[in-house]
Amino acid sequence: MKYIVITGGVISGLGKGITAASIGAILKGAGYKTTMIKIDPYINVDAGTMSPFEHGEVFVLNDGSETDLDLGNYERFLNINLTGDHNITTGKVYKSVIDDERKGKYLGYTVQIIPHITNRIQELIINAAYAPINKNNDVPEICIIEVGGTIGDIESMPFIEAIRQLNYNNNSNEMCFIHVSLVPKIGRDGESKTKPTQNSVKDLRQLGLFPDIMIVRSETEIDVKTRDKISMFSQVPENNIISNPNVNSIYEVTVNFDMQNIGNIICNKLDLIFNKKPAYLINIKDYTSLYLPYNDDKVDNITIGIVGKYTTFTDSYLSVVRALEHAGYYNKCKINIKWLSSENINLTDVANCNGIIIPGGFGNRGINGMLLVTQYCREKNIPILGICLGMHIMCIEAARQIYGFSCNSEEFEPDAKHPIISIVDEDNKNMGGTMKLGLHKTYITKSNNGSLTTAYKCYSENNCEKKKDVEYICERHRHRYEVNPKYREDLSSKLFFSGKDAEEQCIDIVEITNHKFYIGCQYHPEFQSHLHKPSPLFNGLVKTCLKNPIVNIVE
Repeated sequence: MKYIVITGGVISGLGKGITAASIGAILKGAGYKTTMIKIDPYINVDAGTMSPFEHGEVFVLNDGSETDLDLGNYERFLNINLTGDHNITTGKVYKSVIDDERKGKYLGYTVQIIPHITNRIQELIINAAYAPINKNNDVPEICIIEVGGTIGDIESMPFIEAIRQLNYNNNSNEMCFIHVSLVPKIGRDGESKTKPTQNSVKDLRQLGLFPDIMIVRSETEIDVKTRDKISMFSQVPENNIISNPNVNSIYEVTVNFDMQNIGNIICNKLDLIFNKKPAYLINIKDYTSLYLPYNDDKVDNITIGIVGKYTTFTDSYLSVVRALEHAGYYNKCKINIKWLSSENINLTDVANCNGIIIPGGFGNRGINGMLLVTQYCREKNIPILGICLGMHIMCIEAARQIYGFSCNSEEFEPDAKHPIISIVDEDNKNMGGTMKLGLHKTYITKSNNGSLTTAYKCYSENNCEKKKDVEYICERHRHRYEVNPKYREDLSSKLFFSGKDAEEQCIDIVEITNHKFYIGCQYHPEFQSHLHKPSPLFNGLVKTCLKNPIVNIVE
Protein backbone atom coordinates (compact mmCIF):
# COMPACT_ATOMS: atom_id res chain seq x y z
CA MET A 1 0.00 0.00 0.00
CA LYS A 2 1.20 3.49 -0.89
CA TYR A 3 0.01 6.32 1.36
CA ILE A 4 -0.42 10.01 0.56
CA VAL A 5 -1.03 12.22 3.61
CA ILE A 6 -2.51 15.68 3.15
CA THR A 7 -2.27 18.20 5.98
CA GLY A 8 -3.23 21.87 6.19
CA GLY A 9 -1.68 24.94 7.76
CA VAL A 10 -2.34 28.60 8.70
CA ILE A 11 -6.16 28.47 8.55
CA SER A 12 -8.96 25.98 8.01
CA GLY A 13 -11.12 26.02 4.90
CA LEU A 14 -8.24 25.88 2.41
CA GLY A 15 -9.94 23.24 0.30
CA LYS A 16 -8.01 20.17 1.41
CA GLY A 17 -11.00 18.01 0.46
CA ILE A 18 -11.02 19.19 -3.16
CA THR A 19 -7.21 18.97 -3.18
CA ALA A 20 -7.34 15.34 -2.01
CA ALA A 21 -10.14 14.44 -4.41
CA SER A 22 -8.36 16.07 -7.35
CA ILE A 23 -5.14 14.18 -6.64
CA GLY A 24 -7.16 10.98 -6.33
CA ALA A 25 -8.81 11.61 -9.69
CA ILE A 26 -5.44 12.19 -11.36
CA LEU A 27 -3.98 8.98 -9.92
CA LYS A 28 -7.04 6.97 -10.83
CA GLY A 29 -6.77 8.41 -14.33
CA ALA A 30 -3.27 6.95 -14.40
CA GLY A 31 -4.74 3.53 -13.75
CA TYR A 32 -4.14 3.15 -10.02
CA LYS A 33 -6.85 1.79 -7.73
CA THR A 34 -7.15 4.70 -5.33
CA THR A 35 -9.03 4.96 -2.04
CA MET A 36 -9.59 7.88 0.34
CA ILE A 37 -9.72 8.39 4.10
CA LYS A 38 -10.90 11.51 5.95
CA ILE A 39 -9.66 12.08 9.51
CA ASP A 40 -11.89 14.42 11.53
CA PRO A 41 -10.43 15.39 14.92
CA TYR A 42 -13.79 16.28 16.49
CA ILE A 43 -14.99 14.15 19.42
CA ASN A 44 -18.33 13.33 17.80
CA VAL A 45 -18.46 9.67 16.76
CA ASP A 46 -19.80 10.78 13.38
CA ALA A 47 -21.32 13.85 11.72
CA GLY A 48 -24.92 12.66 12.12
CA THR A 49 -25.87 14.88 15.06
CA MET A 50 -24.18 18.05 13.79
CA SER A 51 -26.11 21.11 12.65
CA PRO A 52 -25.62 22.01 8.97
CA PHE A 53 -24.55 25.46 10.18
CA GLU A 54 -21.81 23.82 12.24
CA HIS A 55 -20.18 21.51 9.75
CA GLY A 56 -22.04 21.67 6.42
CA GLU A 57 -24.14 18.84 5.07
CA VAL A 58 -24.09 15.33 6.49
CA PHE A 59 -23.14 12.95 3.70
CA VAL A 60 -24.66 9.44 3.78
CA LEU A 61 -22.91 6.36 2.38
CA ASN A 62 -24.34 3.10 1.06
CA ASP A 63 -23.84 1.40 4.43
CA GLY A 64 -25.83 4.13 6.20
CA SER A 65 -22.85 5.89 7.75
CA GLU A 66 -23.29 9.61 8.35
CA THR A 67 -20.00 11.25 7.46
CA ASP A 68 -18.15 14.44 6.68
CA LEU A 69 -19.12 16.11 3.40
CA ASP A 70 -15.62 15.54 1.98
CA LEU A 71 -16.45 11.85 1.50
CA GLY A 72 -19.01 13.09 -1.00
CA ASN A 73 -16.24 14.91 -2.87
CA TYR A 74 -14.14 11.74 -2.86
CA GLU A 75 -16.94 9.56 -4.20
CA ARG A 76 -17.93 12.03 -6.89
CA PHE A 77 -14.40 12.73 -8.15
CA LEU A 78 -13.27 9.10 -8.13
CA ASN A 79 -16.58 7.33 -8.80
CA ILE A 80 -16.05 4.96 -5.86
CA ASN A 81 -18.20 3.78 -2.94
CA LEU A 82 -16.69 4.35 0.49
CA THR A 83 -17.81 3.06 3.89
CA GLY A 84 -18.03 4.47 7.38
CA ASP A 85 -14.56 3.05 8.05
CA HIS A 86 -13.15 5.66 5.65
CA ASN A 87 -14.18 8.48 8.02
CA ILE A 88 -12.09 8.30 11.20
CA THR A 89 -13.03 10.62 14.06
CA THR A 90 -11.61 11.20 17.53
CA GLY A 91 -14.91 10.01 18.98
CA LYS A 92 -14.77 6.79 16.99
CA VAL A 93 -11.17 6.10 18.06
CA TYR A 94 -11.65 6.82 21.75
CA LYS A 95 -14.96 4.97 21.91
CA SER A 96 -13.40 1.80 20.50
CA VAL A 97 -10.43 2.01 22.90
CA ILE A 98 -12.65 2.69 25.92
CA ASP A 99 -14.96 -0.19 24.93
CA ASP A 100 -11.94 -2.50 24.81
CA GLU A 101 -10.70 -1.19 28.16
CA ARG A 102 -14.07 -1.92 29.76
CA LYS A 103 -13.89 -5.47 28.41
CA GLY A 104 -10.47 -5.94 30.02
CA LYS A 105 -8.62 -6.33 26.74
CA TYR A 106 -5.66 -4.29 27.96
CA LEU A 107 -4.96 -6.78 30.76
CA GLY A 108 -4.70 -4.18 33.48
CA TYR A 109 -2.23 -1.87 31.73
CA THR A 110 -2.68 1.89 31.98
CA VAL A 111 -4.41 2.98 28.77
CA GLN A 112 -2.60 5.98 27.25
CA ILE A 113 -2.51 8.17 24.15
CA ILE A 114 0.76 6.47 23.21
CA PRO A 115 0.69 3.61 22.40
CA HIS A 116 -2.98 2.65 22.70
CA ILE A 117 -4.72 5.55 20.95
CA THR A 118 -2.03 5.94 18.28
CA ASN A 119 -1.95 2.19 17.65
CA ARG A 120 -5.72 2.12 17.21
CA ILE A 121 -5.54 5.02 14.75
CA GLN A 122 -2.98 3.11 12.70
CA GLU A 123 -5.19 0.00 12.78
CA LEU A 124 -8.19 1.98 11.57
CA ILE A 125 -6.15 3.59 8.76
CA ILE A 126 -4.74 0.27 7.54
CA ASN A 127 -8.11 -1.51 7.69
CA ALA A 128 -9.80 1.28 5.73
CA ALA A 129 -6.95 1.48 3.22
CA TYR A 130 -7.38 -2.16 2.22
CA ALA A 131 -11.21 -2.11 2.15
CA PRO A 132 -12.70 -2.73 -1.34
CA ILE A 133 -14.20 0.36 -3.00
CA ASN A 134 -15.96 -1.07 -6.06
CA LYS A 135 -18.21 -3.93 -7.13
CA ASN A 136 -15.21 -6.01 -8.20
CA ASN A 137 -13.84 -5.93 -4.63
CA ASP A 138 -10.47 -4.78 -5.95
CA VAL A 139 -7.91 -4.02 -3.24
CA PRO A 140 -6.69 -0.40 -3.54
CA GLU A 141 -3.08 0.34 -4.39
CA ILE A 142 -2.94 3.96 -3.17
CA CYS A 143 -4.61 5.45 -0.09
CA ILE A 144 -4.99 9.21 0.27
CA ILE A 145 -5.45 10.42 3.84
CA GLU A 146 -6.79 13.92 4.47
CA VAL A 147 -6.17 15.14 8.01
CA GLY A 148 -8.87 17.61 8.99
CA GLY A 149 -8.15 20.80 10.90
CA THR A 150 -4.91 22.77 10.97
CA ILE A 151 -1.41 21.71 12.01
CA GLY A 152 -0.88 22.79 15.61
CA ASP A 153 -4.48 22.10 16.69
CA ILE A 154 -4.48 20.17 19.95
CA GLU A 155 -7.31 17.95 18.66
CA SER A 156 -5.25 16.54 15.78
CA MET A 157 -2.05 15.79 17.74
CA PRO A 158 -2.75 12.04 18.29
CA PHE A 159 -3.47 11.58 14.58
CA ILE A 160 -0.26 13.35 13.51
CA GLU A 161 1.73 11.22 15.94
CA ALA A 162 0.05 8.04 14.67
CA ILE A 163 0.92 9.00 11.09
CA ARG A 164 4.51 9.74 12.13
CA GLN A 165 4.72 6.25 13.58
CA LEU A 166 3.15 4.78 10.45
CA ASN A 167 5.79 6.55 8.38
CA TYR A 168 8.56 5.26 10.66
CA ASN A 169 7.30 1.69 10.19
CA ASN A 170 7.18 1.97 6.39
CA ASN A 171 9.82 2.41 3.72
CA SER A 172 10.50 5.93 2.45
CA ASN A 173 8.93 5.10 -0.94
CA GLU A 174 5.63 4.08 0.63
CA MET A 175 4.50 7.46 1.97
CA CYS A 176 4.21 10.91 0.42
CA PHE A 177 3.43 14.01 2.49
CA ILE A 178 1.60 16.98 1.01
CA HIS A 179 1.09 20.19 2.98
CA VAL A 180 -1.53 22.75 1.95
CA SER A 181 -0.86 26.28 3.16
CA LEU A 182 -2.02 29.84 2.60
CA VAL A 183 0.03 32.69 1.15
CA PRO A 184 -2.01 35.87 1.70
CA LYS A 185 -1.51 39.13 -0.17
CA ILE A 186 -1.59 42.36 1.80
CA GLY A 187 -0.82 46.01 1.28
CA ARG A 188 -1.50 48.37 -1.59
CA ASP A 189 0.79 46.45 -3.91
CA GLY A 190 -0.61 43.05 -2.97
CA GLU A 191 2.68 41.64 -1.71
CA SER A 192 2.69 37.88 -1.06
CA LYS A 193 3.54 37.00 2.54
CA THR A 194 5.16 33.61 3.12
CA LYS A 195 5.78 33.89 6.87
CA PRO A 196 2.54 32.07 7.86
CA THR A 197 3.50 29.18 5.58
CA GLN A 198 7.05 29.12 6.97
CA ASN A 199 5.69 28.84 10.51
CA SER A 200 3.20 26.17 9.47
CA VAL A 201 5.94 24.02 7.92
CA LYS A 202 8.10 24.56 11.01
CA ASP A 203 5.25 23.27 13.21
CA LEU A 204 4.79 20.27 10.94
CA ARG A 205 8.50 19.39 11.00
CA GLN A 206 8.61 19.71 14.80
CA LEU A 207 5.90 17.04 14.91
CA GLY A 208 8.07 14.70 12.84
CA LEU A 209 6.47 15.08 9.40
CA PHE A 210 8.43 16.53 6.48
CA PRO A 211 6.50 17.66 3.40
CA ASP A 212 7.46 16.27 0.00
CA ILE A 213 5.08 18.59 -1.82
CA MET A 214 3.71 22.04 -0.92
CA ILE A 215 0.37 23.19 -2.30
CA VAL A 216 0.08 26.96 -2.02
CA ARG A 217 -3.39 28.51 -1.76
CA SER A 218 -3.55 32.13 -2.85
CA GLU A 219 -5.77 34.60 -4.67
CA THR A 220 -3.64 34.41 -7.83
CA GLU A 221 -0.76 32.34 -9.18
CA ILE A 222 2.34 32.65 -7.01
CA ASP A 223 5.36 34.30 -8.63
CA VAL A 224 8.91 32.93 -8.94
CA LYS A 225 10.17 34.96 -5.97
CA THR A 226 7.48 33.56 -3.68
CA ARG A 227 8.10 30.02 -4.92
CA ASP A 228 11.84 30.34 -4.25
CA LYS A 229 11.27 31.65 -0.76
CA ILE A 230 8.84 28.85 0.17
CA SER A 231 11.24 26.27 -1.26
CA MET A 232 14.15 27.58 0.80
CA PHE A 233 12.31 27.67 4.12
CA SER A 234 10.35 24.42 3.68
CA GLN A 235 13.20 22.44 2.07
CA VAL A 236 10.80 21.36 -0.69
CA PRO A 237 12.19 21.47 -4.26
CA GLU A 238 10.76 24.30 -6.40
CA ASN A 239 9.25 21.81 -8.85
CA ASN A 240 7.34 20.25 -5.96
CA ILE A 241 5.60 23.51 -5.04
CA ILE A 242 2.15 23.54 -6.61
CA SER A 243 0.23 26.78 -7.06
CA ASN A 244 -3.47 26.55 -6.26
CA PRO A 245 -5.07 29.96 -6.92
CA ASN A 246 -8.74 30.89 -6.66
CA VAL A 247 -10.78 29.55 -9.61
CA ASN A 248 -14.37 29.74 -10.82
CA SER A 249 -15.02 26.02 -10.56
CA ILE A 250 -13.65 23.28 -8.31
CA TYR A 251 -13.00 21.18 -11.41
CA GLU A 252 -10.35 23.65 -12.54
CA VAL A 253 -8.30 22.56 -9.52
CA THR A 254 -7.88 19.09 -10.99
CA VAL A 255 -6.80 20.51 -14.35
CA ASN A 256 -4.36 22.98 -12.73
CA PHE A 257 -2.76 20.20 -10.69
CA ASP A 258 -2.39 18.02 -13.75
CA MET A 259 -0.78 20.85 -15.74
CA GLN A 260 1.81 21.20 -12.95
CA ASN A 261 2.63 17.46 -13.18
CA ILE A 262 1.60 16.63 -9.63
CA GLY A 263 0.89 13.04 -10.67
CA ASN A 264 4.49 12.59 -11.85
CA ILE A 265 5.89 14.15 -8.69
CA ILE A 266 3.85 11.87 -6.42
CA CYS A 267 4.63 8.75 -8.42
CA ASN A 268 8.36 9.54 -8.38
CA LYS A 269 8.24 9.75 -4.58
CA LEU A 270 6.31 6.47 -4.33
CA ASP A 271 8.39 4.61 -6.96
CA LEU A 272 5.41 4.30 -9.28
CA ILE A 273 5.08 4.87 -13.00
CA PHE A 274 2.80 7.74 -13.98
CA ASN A 275 1.18 6.93 -17.29
CA LYS A 276 -2.19 8.49 -18.10
CA LYS A 277 -4.75 6.05 -19.43
CA PRO A 278 -7.55 7.88 -21.28
CA ALA A 279 -9.63 4.71 -21.31
CA TYR A 280 -10.21 5.07 -17.58
CA LEU A 281 -13.50 6.52 -16.42
CA ILE A 282 -11.99 9.66 -15.01
CA ASN A 283 -9.65 11.74 -17.13
CA ILE A 284 -8.64 15.35 -17.21
CA LYS A 285 -10.53 16.20 -20.40
CA ASP A 286 -13.78 15.52 -18.56
CA TYR A 287 -12.92 18.10 -15.93
CA THR A 288 -11.93 20.67 -18.54
CA SER A 289 -15.23 20.25 -20.38
CA LEU A 290 -17.12 20.43 -17.09
CA TYR A 291 -16.01 23.92 -16.11
CA LEU A 292 -15.67 25.47 -19.58
CA PRO A 293 -19.44 26.05 -20.02
CA TYR A 294 -19.28 28.41 -17.05
CA ASN A 295 -16.93 30.62 -19.06
CA ASP A 296 -18.90 30.37 -22.32
CA ASP A 297 -21.61 32.96 -22.97
CA LYS A 298 -23.08 30.92 -25.84
CA VAL A 299 -24.34 27.95 -23.83
CA ASP A 300 -27.93 27.77 -22.59
CA ASN A 301 -28.55 29.22 -19.13
CA ILE A 302 -31.21 28.16 -16.66
CA THR A 303 -31.95 29.37 -13.15
CA ILE A 304 -32.78 26.88 -10.41
CA GLY A 305 -34.10 28.20 -7.10
CA ILE A 306 -33.12 26.24 -3.98
CA VAL A 307 -35.66 26.94 -1.24
CA GLY A 308 -34.25 25.97 2.15
CA LYS A 309 -33.66 26.96 5.73
CA TYR A 310 -29.84 26.82 5.63
CA THR A 311 -29.25 29.00 2.57
CA THR A 312 -26.90 31.39 4.42
CA PHE A 313 -24.38 28.52 4.55
CA THR A 314 -24.48 26.84 1.15
CA ASP A 315 -22.21 23.92 2.19
CA SER A 316 -25.37 22.66 3.89
CA TYR A 317 -26.57 21.70 0.41
CA LEU A 318 -23.23 20.83 -1.17
CA SER A 319 -24.34 17.56 -2.79
CA VAL A 320 -27.42 19.26 -4.25
CA VAL A 321 -25.16 21.85 -5.89
CA ARG A 322 -22.86 19.15 -7.26
CA ALA A 323 -25.79 17.12 -8.60
CA LEU A 324 -26.99 20.21 -10.48
CA GLU A 325 -23.48 20.69 -11.91
CA HIS A 326 -23.46 17.09 -13.12
CA ALA A 327 -26.87 17.48 -14.76
CA GLY A 328 -25.77 20.77 -16.33
CA TYR A 329 -22.66 19.11 -17.74
CA TYR A 330 -24.72 16.21 -19.09
CA ASN A 331 -27.21 18.59 -20.76
CA LYS A 332 -24.50 21.04 -21.92
CA CYS A 333 -25.94 24.03 -20.10
CA LYS A 334 -24.98 26.48 -17.40
CA ILE A 335 -27.00 26.43 -14.19
CA ASN A 336 -27.39 29.56 -12.11
CA ILE A 337 -28.47 28.82 -8.55
CA LYS A 338 -30.73 31.29 -6.78
CA TRP A 339 -30.68 30.79 -3.01
CA LEU A 340 -34.13 31.44 -1.51
CA SER A 341 -34.60 31.47 2.26
CA SER A 342 -37.82 29.66 3.14
CA GLU A 343 -38.26 32.05 6.07
CA ASN A 344 -38.56 35.07 3.80
CA ILE A 345 -40.16 33.93 0.55
CA ASN A 346 -40.96 36.36 -2.24
CA LEU A 347 -42.96 34.68 -5.01
CA THR A 348 -41.45 37.04 -7.56
CA ASP A 349 -38.12 35.30 -6.94
CA VAL A 350 -39.80 31.93 -7.48
CA ALA A 351 -41.43 33.15 -10.69
CA ASN A 352 -38.03 34.21 -12.01
CA CYS A 353 -36.70 30.63 -11.85
CA ASN A 354 -36.95 27.94 -14.50
CA GLY A 355 -37.33 25.36 -11.75
CA ILE A 356 -37.30 24.88 -7.98
CA ILE A 357 -35.72 22.42 -5.53
CA ILE A 358 -36.83 22.02 -1.92
CA PRO A 359 -34.02 19.98 -0.28
CA GLY A 360 -33.92 18.06 2.98
CA GLY A 361 -33.83 19.50 6.48
CA PHE A 362 -35.10 19.12 10.03
CA GLY A 363 -37.39 21.21 12.24
CA ASN A 364 -40.34 23.50 11.59
CA ARG A 365 -38.47 26.72 10.82
CA GLY A 366 -39.36 28.07 7.37
CA ILE A 367 -41.98 25.40 6.65
CA ASN A 368 -44.75 27.87 5.73
CA GLY A 369 -42.53 29.41 3.05
CA MET A 370 -41.90 25.97 1.56
CA LEU A 371 -45.64 25.23 1.52
CA LEU A 372 -46.29 28.52 -0.27
CA VAL A 373 -43.65 27.76 -2.90
CA THR A 374 -44.96 24.22 -3.42
CA GLN A 375 -48.53 25.47 -3.96
CA TYR A 376 -47.31 28.16 -6.36
CA CYS A 377 -45.28 25.70 -8.43
CA ARG A 378 -48.21 23.29 -8.59
CA GLU A 379 -50.67 25.94 -9.69
CA LYS A 380 -48.30 27.68 -12.15
CA ASN A 381 -46.91 24.43 -13.58
CA ILE A 382 -43.33 25.32 -12.58
CA PRO A 383 -40.94 22.32 -12.44
CA ILE A 384 -40.19 21.37 -8.85
CA LEU A 385 -38.22 18.61 -7.11
CA GLY A 386 -38.83 17.93 -3.42
CA ILE A 387 -36.20 15.94 -1.53
CA CYS A 388 -36.99 14.25 1.81
CA LEU A 389 -38.43 17.22 3.73
CA GLY A 390 -39.39 18.63 0.32
CA MET A 391 -41.53 15.55 -0.36
CA HIS A 392 -43.17 15.89 3.06
CA ILE A 393 -44.07 19.48 2.18
CA MET A 394 -45.67 18.28 -1.08
CA CYS A 395 -47.77 15.75 0.85
CA ILE A 396 -48.87 18.28 3.47
CA GLU A 397 -49.78 20.80 0.75
CA ALA A 398 -51.81 18.12 -1.05
CA ALA A 399 -53.59 17.11 2.17
CA ARG A 400 -54.54 20.71 2.91
CA GLN A 401 -56.46 20.74 -0.34
CA ILE A 402 -58.60 18.01 1.22
CA TYR A 403 -58.69 18.72 4.97
CA GLY A 404 -57.66 22.37 5.22
CA PHE A 405 -54.98 23.78 7.51
CA SER A 406 -55.39 21.11 10.19
CA CYS A 407 -52.81 18.95 8.32
CA ASN A 408 -49.19 18.83 9.31
CA SER A 409 -46.22 16.61 10.11
CA GLU A 410 -45.75 15.11 13.56
CA GLU A 411 -42.27 16.61 13.42
CA PHE A 412 -43.66 20.16 13.26
CA GLU A 413 -46.92 19.69 15.18
CA PRO A 414 -47.03 16.53 17.35
CA ASP A 415 -50.75 17.03 18.15
CA ALA A 416 -51.90 17.84 14.60
CA LYS A 417 -55.47 16.77 13.86
CA HIS A 418 -54.28 15.20 10.60
CA PRO A 419 -50.66 13.98 10.98
CA ILE A 420 -49.94 13.44 7.29
CA ILE A 421 -46.29 12.73 8.03
CA SER A 422 -45.52 10.42 10.97
CA ILE A 423 -42.41 8.99 12.59
CA VAL A 424 -41.12 5.82 10.97
CA ASP A 425 -41.93 2.46 12.51
CA GLU A 426 -39.26 1.94 15.16
CA ASP A 427 -39.52 -1.83 14.62
CA ASN A 428 -38.47 -1.40 11.00
CA LYS A 429 -35.30 -3.44 10.51
CA ASN A 430 -34.05 -0.94 7.93
CA MET A 431 -33.60 1.67 10.61
CA GLY A 432 -30.20 3.03 11.59
CA GLY A 433 -30.45 4.30 15.17
CA THR A 434 -33.60 6.43 15.06
CA MET A 435 -33.48 6.95 11.30
CA LYS A 436 -33.73 4.98 8.10
CA LEU A 437 -30.22 5.29 6.69
CA GLY A 438 -28.22 4.09 3.72
CA LEU A 439 -28.97 2.32 0.44
CA HIS A 440 -32.47 0.85 0.00
CA LYS A 441 -34.58 -0.36 -2.91
CA THR A 442 -37.51 1.58 -4.32
CA TYR A 443 -39.88 -0.11 -6.75
CA ILE A 444 -41.05 2.16 -9.57
CA THR A 445 -44.57 2.20 -10.99
CA LYS A 446 -44.34 2.46 -14.78
CA SER A 447 -47.61 4.17 -15.70
CA ASN A 448 -50.44 6.25 -14.33
CA ASN A 449 -53.72 6.17 -16.27
CA GLY A 450 -51.90 5.19 -19.44
CA SER A 451 -49.12 7.78 -19.13
CA LEU A 452 -45.56 6.95 -18.17
CA THR A 453 -44.85 8.22 -14.69
CA THR A 454 -42.28 10.98 -14.25
CA ALA A 455 -40.26 8.67 -12.00
CA TYR A 456 -40.15 5.93 -14.62
CA LYS A 457 -39.19 8.36 -17.39
CA CYS A 458 -36.35 9.74 -15.28
CA TYR A 459 -34.96 6.41 -14.16
CA SER A 460 -35.50 4.44 -17.37
CA GLU A 461 -32.80 6.57 -19.00
CA ASN A 462 -30.37 5.13 -16.46
CA ASN A 463 -31.31 1.51 -17.18
CA CYS A 464 -33.15 0.42 -14.05
CA GLU A 465 -32.21 -2.99 -12.74
CA LYS A 466 -34.93 -5.56 -13.27
CA LYS A 467 -36.16 -8.29 -10.98
CA LYS A 468 -39.29 -10.31 -11.75
CA ASP A 469 -40.21 -7.73 -14.41
CA VAL A 470 -40.46 -4.98 -11.76
CA GLU A 471 -38.18 -1.97 -12.15
CA TYR A 472 -36.47 -0.78 -9.01
CA ILE A 473 -33.79 1.67 -8.10
CA CYS A 474 -31.41 1.91 -5.15
CA GLU A 475 -30.96 5.27 -3.45
CA ARG A 476 -29.59 6.51 -0.13
CA HIS A 477 -32.00 7.43 2.66
CA ARG A 478 -31.70 9.64 5.70
CA HIS A 479 -35.03 10.31 7.35
CA ARG A 480 -36.94 9.87 10.57
CA TYR A 481 -40.43 10.62 9.23
CA GLU A 482 -42.49 9.31 6.30
CA VAL A 483 -45.97 9.45 4.81
CA ASN A 484 -48.57 8.27 7.36
CA PRO A 485 -50.16 5.06 5.97
CA LYS A 486 -53.57 6.16 7.28
CA TYR A 487 -53.71 8.97 4.72
CA ARG A 488 -52.40 7.23 1.62
CA GLU A 489 -55.81 6.54 0.13
CA ASP A 490 -57.01 10.14 0.52
CA LEU A 491 -53.69 11.58 -0.68
CA SER A 492 -53.86 9.43 -3.80
CA SER A 493 -56.61 11.74 -5.10
CA LYS A 494 -54.04 14.56 -5.30
CA LEU A 495 -50.69 12.78 -5.68
CA PHE A 496 -49.64 9.59 -7.45
CA PHE A 497 -47.37 7.26 -5.53
CA SER A 498 -44.91 6.16 -8.19
CA GLY A 499 -42.28 4.66 -5.87
CA LYS A 500 -42.57 2.39 -2.84
CA ASP A 501 -40.27 0.16 -0.84
CA ALA A 502 -40.36 -3.63 -1.21
CA GLU A 503 -43.02 -4.13 1.49
CA GLU A 504 -44.98 -1.05 0.33
CA GLN A 505 -44.68 0.27 3.87
CA CYS A 506 -42.88 3.45 2.87
CA ILE A 507 -43.89 5.84 0.08
CA ASP A 508 -40.61 6.81 -1.59
CA ILE A 509 -41.82 8.87 -4.58
CA VAL A 510 -44.86 11.10 -5.13
CA GLU A 511 -45.72 13.01 -8.28
CA ILE A 512 -48.34 14.76 -10.35
CA THR A 513 -47.86 12.91 -13.63
CA ASN A 514 -49.54 15.45 -15.93
CA HIS A 515 -47.53 18.35 -14.46
CA LYS A 516 -44.40 19.53 -16.32
CA PHE A 517 -42.26 18.16 -13.52
CA TYR A 518 -43.71 17.81 -10.05
CA ILE A 519 -42.02 15.05 -8.11
CA GLY A 520 -40.88 14.41 -4.55
CA CYS A 521 -38.68 11.65 -3.19
CA GLN A 522 -38.16 10.38 0.35
CA TYR A 523 -34.50 9.54 -0.28
CA HIS A 524 -31.56 11.79 -1.22
CA PRO A 525 -30.79 11.32 -4.94
CA GLU A 526 -27.97 13.88 -4.77
CA PHE A 527 -25.77 11.49 -2.78
CA GLN A 528 -25.20 9.15 -5.74
CA SER A 529 -24.82 11.71 -8.51
CA HIS A 530 -21.57 11.53 -10.47
CA LEU A 531 -20.02 13.39 -13.36
CA HIS A 532 -20.58 10.50 -15.78
CA LYS A 533 -23.90 9.45 -14.30
CA PRO A 534 -25.93 12.40 -13.01
CA SER A 535 -28.81 11.73 -10.67
CA PRO A 536 -31.84 10.78 -12.82
CA LEU A 537 -34.16 13.14 -10.93
CA PHE A 538 -31.77 16.10 -11.19
CA ASN A 539 -31.19 15.27 -14.84
CA GLY A 540 -34.94 15.16 -15.45
CA LEU A 541 -35.45 18.49 -13.70
CA VAL A 542 -32.72 20.21 -15.73
CA LYS A 543 -33.99 18.76 -19.03
CA THR A 544 -37.48 20.02 -18.23
CA CYS A 545 -36.20 23.46 -17.18
CA LEU A 546 -34.34 23.86 -20.49
CA LYS A 547 -37.73 23.69 -22.19
CA ASN A 548 -39.55 25.71 -19.55
CA PRO A 549 -39.71 29.51 -19.94
CA ILE A 550 -39.67 31.65 -16.81
CA VAL A 551 -43.23 32.43 -15.73
CA ASN A 552 -42.40 35.96 -14.54
CA ILE A 553 -45.97 36.55 -13.32
CA VAL A 554 -47.09 36.69 -9.71
CA GLU A 555 -50.76 36.94 -8.92
